[in-house]
Amino acid sequence: MIRTMLFFAAAALLVGLQACEGPTGAGTTFYHITYLAQDADSGTPPAPGRFPAGSMAKVDGNPGGMARGDDTAEAGKEWVFTGWADGVGNKYSVGKRFPINADIVLYAQWKAVSSALLADANTQRFWATDLVDNSWYQIEAVKIAAGNKCIVYADKYAFLAIEEGWGQKVVDEYEKATSGIYAKIADATTGVFRNTGGGLTIVDVDGNSKVIFLLLDIQDGYTGSGGYVAGYFDSWHMYDPATYSHSNKADMLFMDINPAIAYPENSKSKTFYSTMAHELQHLINWSITSTGPRTGVMETWLDEGLSLAAEYVYGGEQTDRVNYFNADPNDTIVYGNNFFYWNSSGNTWDNDVLADYATAYLFFRWLGIHGGGDSIYTDILNSSKNNFHAVTGAAGCIATGIDSGASTDAVKWDALLSGWMRANMTGNTTMTGEPTDYFGYKGEVKVSPKPTDLPESPQARYVYNTNHGKDLFYPGEGIFSKGSKGSTTGSGANIKYIENIPVGTFTDKVLLTYNRNTNIHGTYETGFLANTAGAGGRGAA
Repeated sequence: MIRTMLFFAAAALLVGLQACEGPTGAGTTFYHITYLAQDADSGTPPAPGRFPAGSMAKVDGNPGGMARGDDTAEAGKEWVFTGWADGVGNKYSVGKRFPINADIVLYAQWKAVSSALLADANTQRFWATDLVDNSWYQIEAVKIAAGNKCIVYADKYAFLAIEEGWGQKVVDEYEKATSGIYAKIADATTGVFRNTGGGLTIVDVDGNSKVIFLLLDIQDGYTGSGGYVAGYFDSWHMYDPATYSHSNKADMLFMDINPAIAYPENSKSKTFYSTMAHELQHLINWSITSTGPRTGVMETWLDEGLSLAAEYVYGGEQTDRVNYFNADPNDTIVYGNNFFYWNSSGNTWDNDVLADYATAYLFFRWLGIHGGGDSIYTDILNSSKNNFHAVTGAAGCIATGIDSGASTDAVKWDALLSGWMRANMTGNTTMTGEPTDYFGYKGEVKVSPKPTDLPESPQARYVYNTNHGKDLFYPGEGIFSKGSKGSTTGSGANIKYIENIPVGTFTDKVLLTYNRNTNIHGTYETGFLANTAGAGGRGAA
């Protein structure tokens, strides 16, 4: 695989991939972006942009050389163009992509910046990816801070717009002696995601012994609300640009600063630094694959699961992941969607990648809780396997604790998959004769404060009034339904049933129907739901 784009917090906004002018015909409606050179005393604003309704518009820069030379800036500072804003203050960065559904007027924005800072600015050009249409574009970036283990650059316009001190804040958080991202994730002694095979944890392709963090407004179609791409690692940049055009030949991570921020500390900055830990694992994972015994990159669910574990290792409980699982806003988790058959693997029925993230986060938390702590992530990462075998090899004790007869990896995976699913339903309540520890989280995964109308711990839902209906299950998918199963004639070869599973401390019993196929590329198979009807609701109490 030449290029592995590994995204965090990708969302359904990555649709309608129309760059500018799209197919048009009679009756096509066009909208315009009008640029006003607010406060400029020389140069000209860009020509108006014209775009078909609903297409992805792109914000222009400063091709006409607008400049502001008035004397209102403080002594030693000069006005610099930083981008655009609409009439109510919403900012539009240069190059921003957004779906246009009305005419819009944008006003030039200016910032008084230290003349000495501008004179000393160390700039470098980097290639980045426009995620709206997967095209390349080049940006000029300014070096804003450097430490012993990292260098921080910011897109030129971001550099001019962000608060002073952001760059050093990123360096400090990354390089703190014991609690920093590097110490917890990548350090050769203390890092949970270190290379234990004697090779490099991070392949240093640019020879500077430092990871580059590039701060920019990632072009993901974000319009001020909803999902966005908070950061990404692109393995393309780990290769020689002589062979791989557009490679920056740098071990680097791309970090979004709209809407995520790195400073000061608040909920958005927490997301920013958790994303750094998440993407750093992707970089490490690629590095170990390229230098170690593993054949081929890890399957998406496995690589993403480790990155979600890295979020926890660095930042503690990721309450947003637990909340999303409990809320299940699109009703995809209750109908079987989870991490194993990852959205990008070709499963298009749900279009709910945030459900993949939430379920993968909880599965890997469950592994850590029952498998001896964070060291299980080290073992999985350093496995020579790139699929479910990496998990069964590291978590065999959990599998045999659930099923003492689990002797093969396939049976161990069956035990782990179904055991984790039940952990979200039963809250450690088990059937007679079963072990009690594995079907829950030992009370360790909690959300504080408790969200309104949501439970404070992982709690699955079940469906009801199913009347022995049938459904299609991709590998790894499972559905809880109220009641017991009836006839299973016609079930797929990999479909399995577990009956009479308790629902927390309630009297309800549910059936788990799931596909235990270990092949992520396997097709869907038919399974049946419970054959009794009745009221239903959420799982564990």
